[in-house]
Amino acid sequence: MAREIKVDMRRESVDLEDLSSRLAHKKVCNINLKRNQNTLLKGLEVINELVKSGRLHAEGEYEIIRTPERLKEVMETYLTGVSEYVLDVETTGLDVYNDILVGICLYNPDLPSFYVPFNHTDLQNRRVEGQMTEEECKAVMLPYLANGSLKCINHNIKFDDKVVTFQWGQRIANVWWDTNIAGWVLNENEKHGLKPMYNKYILNGEGSDEDLEISLRVSRVTIFLLIFLLFMELTMVLKHGLCINSRKSILERIIREQTTESSIMCLEILRCLLLMFVWIWSLEV
Repeated sequence: MAREIKVDMRRESVDLEDLSSRLAHKKVCNINLKRNQNTLLKGLEVINELVKSGRLHAEGEYEIIRTPERLKEVMETYLTGVSEYVLDVETTGLDVYNDILVGICLYNPDLPSFYVPFNHTDLQNRRVEGQMTEEECKAVMLPYLANGSLKCINHNIKFDDKVVTFQWGQRIANVWWDTNIAGWVLNENEKHGLKPMYNKYILNGEGSDEDLEISLRVSRVTIFLLIFLLFMELTMVLKHGLCINSRKSILERIIREQTTESSIMCLEILRCLLLMFVWIWSLEV
């Protein structure tokens, strides 16, 4: 005979730690503390490099919403004017139960893009100024999420729906369109991430479908590959007993042929070259 088990998944019934400690767990209490912080710092440096080079820039008008009153004005415009909008939640990870909801993006092609921050912190977990609280944002958004006449669109919107359902206790009443599903219908054999689909259907293949994480991974692989190539070249030089000038010309050719896209990678390469020169010098001695 089966025994009935009562499970109460209401948010107020779940024993949750306070927000700051939950954020701290994600940022500073991880076992790989130094590695995570270095990754974040390197990511910020890459973003700064991309912005300075012009490769990363905002498309069209945008506005950061900092007050509940302005958020209500925007949502009323969606409801009474265009009747549809894109809702994209921003979180600290992909765990809808434990990760933190830090902001929401709002978009309609006839209006500027909007971002609503409410739980942003710096790397030391200090709350960033100039943002409303999550409760203020939630109080404004709940009636619109529950309004069936307001069409909601996004890519893989089931994730956003799960987040607001668990975090705020309200499902999106009218999930109108999911571009991820549309991508599978068009062609099940291609990539269905937002970036590759945007590159294919909006930029006509002229952009890039790499995100920051992939770019950082490729940069690391490129650095390790360069170290390996340098090691092989220098081994060949030492094996055939070439002079120092020959070694120098080979190194210059290798450096000249390696194209990099950020000063971070250049610094890593220079550091590797320095180590190689020290190694060669030790062999000479």
